[in-house]
Amino acid sequence: MATWNNYVATAEGRALLARAIAGTDTISITRVRTSSGDYSKIELANLTEMLDKKQEFKVQSVNIIDDNTTKIEVNITNVGLAESYPMTAIGVYAEDSSGVEYLLAISTAVQPDIMPAMSDGTVKTILTKIYITTASAGVVNVTIDMDTYVTRGECIDISHPVGSLYMHIGGKDPATLFGGTWKQIVGRYIMASGTVNGKTYVAGDTGGESTHPIKREEMPRHGHTRGSMNITGGNIVMDDMTFGSYFNDTYPNGAFYKLRGNVHYDAKSHETDQGWALGFDASRSWTGTTSIEGGSQPMPMLPLFTAVDAWYRIK
Repeated sequence: MATWNNYVATAEGRALLARAIAGTDTISITRVRTSSGDYSKIELANLTEMLDKKQEFKVQSVNIIDDNTTKIEVNITNVGLAESYPMTAIGVYAEDSSGVEYLLAISTAVQPDIMPAMSDGTVKTILTKIYITTASAGVVNVTIDMDTYVTRGECIDISHPVGSLYMHIGGKDPATLFGGTWKQIVGRYIMASGTVNGKTYVAGDTGGESTHPIKREEMPRHGHTRGSMNITGGNIVMDDMTFGSYFNDTYPNGAFYKLRGNVHYDAKSHETDQGWALGFDASRSWTGTTSIEGGSQPMPMLPLFTAVDAWYRIK
């Protein structure tokens, strides 16, 4: 960023201001011109015209601050500029009541900025604010001073500081539009920082998922139909027959099986006999499954959306 010396009123400019204060003339601020000339050996107060003029701009606004102070605003840009140049001076021009134009005041750069050609599509703007203060009582005391000027880069730093977001549908890279370094956000939603579901997120955190396989603990409580489950088995049943005599390799089967019963003691014959019983165990003949539901596909996590191009500035 260039630094500038205070404005110096020219001799003709002082004379014009003196006539205006005396009431014998009027002043109309007409334009601002820029220059690439070398003023290092020039007495600025004696100038009647700028050296090597490059551009000129109409005054954007003139505001009366008080009885003694006038504020002028001019936008200096490179719009339509074919060739770059070092901007070494800014001059303010004014007309008297007869329409004669004078170089009223001039400011020179301590270290000039390069005003770039617009061939690369980048627009540079300098907002120049100039205050003209005149004393009354017939004594001319002219102070024409540059209050401030704001370069395009400074405007961008104010409107799009580091960390700011830029979103547009079908927009260009903001680095091309505004300058600076930007990183594009791809395939992610923007979420405000804060606490969500008991977890705190700060600016710059990332997370989330586009699909999600449901975990057991997330599954809704539910039941299933019987499906093809079945329990089978059989045994011979014959009247007036000793039950245990008919257990063989074929019967019982399935969920039924031969089971030793209690031991019996015959007091007359002094013989013992262990009877047989019919057992049942479902696990011996369990076939089939409950009904199978679901397709095992991850659940999409996309709410209704409108896709935009998005970047955030990193420097």
